[in-house]
Order: sequence, then C-alpha cells, then structure tokens
Amino acid sequence: MSRAQEADRGYFGRVSFACHLNNSEPAVLDLLSGFSVAYPDIHLDITGMHSSQMLRAIDEGSMECVVTAGIPSRKAIETIFLKQYRECVVMRKDHPLAKRESIRFDELHRELFSIMSRDYSSRGYNTITSMARTAGFNPRIDIRAMSVPHLLAEVASKGSVTVLSENYRYMAHDSLVFIPLEQTRPYELNFLWDTEADNPCVRTFAEYVRGQFYGAKRYISPPKGSINY
Repeated sequence: MSRAQEADRGYFGRVSFACHLNNSEPAVLDLLSGFSVAYPDIHLDITGMHSSQMLRAIDEGSMECVVTAGIPSRKAIETIFLKQYRECVVMRKDHPLAKRESIRFDELHRELFSIMSRDYSSRGYNTITSMARTAGFNPRIDIRAMSVPHLLAEVASKGSVTVLSENYRYMAHDSLVFIPLEQTRPYELNFLWDTEADNPCVRTFAEYVRGQFYGAKRYISPPKGSINY
C-alpha cells in the first residue's frame, strides 16, 4: 500500500528518458546523478538516440522525457532551458583560416564541407545547407557522416570543414580548431517533457530539472540579422 501511494504521488516508478547517442554532456550527467540521489525509487529507462529521433519520439509520445536541441511540434511538450553554446566552424590547424577569432559563413564558399547525414541528424544537415543558402552559395559536400566521431575524422583526413556547436570540442582532443561563426543563433540544449503523460513520475522528474536549472541564463544573445535554420 505504501508503494502504491508513493507511485500515485510520483515518487516510485519508472520514466522513459532519451539523451544523445554519441555526446556525453556534463550537465546531463550531473542531472541524472543528482536525480537518482534525490529520488532513488524512480528508475530512468535511458535510451541513446540521435537528435532528430528524440524530437520525433517525444512528439509521438513514445518517449516521456528527452534532452536535445530543436523545437517539438506538439503543444503538450514543455521545454526547460539547460545550456547554450556557440556554433563553430571546425577545421584542421593548418587551414588558412585556423588562426581567426571568428568567421562569417560566406567566407566558406570555396570550402569542401563534410556534413552529417540527414537521417542521423536533420539539424546538423540543415544547419550547413540553410546557412549556405542564406549566404548565397551551394556548398560542395564531400561526405554525409553517420556520427560526430566519423565527421571529425573526415575533417582531419580530407582538410574539409564542418559546423558543430562548441560542446563537441572535447571530442576533437585539441587536434582540430573550433572557430565561432558570426551572425548565427546559439545552439541551445533543452529538457523536453510530455505534460500529457499519465505517469506522475514524469512530472516529478520535470520539476526536479526545473529546480536545478531555475534562473539559467542565456549568455549568448542572437546577433541582429542572425541566420535562422
């Protein structure tokens, strides 16, 4: 009876949760660790997914909570802001632009691009193609990678360039440079949860996240005339 009452109040049970398949975000690890201590009787069933898969899963209701970038289409999905990162051009250290403090995207019109496969990351694919279209050129695309490590390996091997948010910098092990892109909106990491979920533990999880990130500020303001994608 005690367990049933705890489950009804949202203190005992399970929650389906998805995080990025190939990126270990420190803020997410801290969040999961803290939640497991605060609510030891709520078990998180964690699944690794690509960004586009997480958005689709939360919109369709097959996942109760996710941490990803992007905007869900279903109105019942609430967004809690976690962190913010700059978008960067990634290149080898011997690239002629590697010493720059920032780069405009139109300066890359002659470059060879390695990009993410649309099936793996629609956001990663659309970021480059949309910015190129806004800048007035069609990008020369060499490879469509199926993972971020694959993408970084292609940049290192071919001397191509790509665009990633700066939270992937650690994966390059200082072998590649990340240079901030001018006139682009920052990458934002969000916790998304289904407010229509019947599971009361979902709300408990969401309220914990809200409390941990209450007052989290956006330090990088979108510049005037910034590129949308």
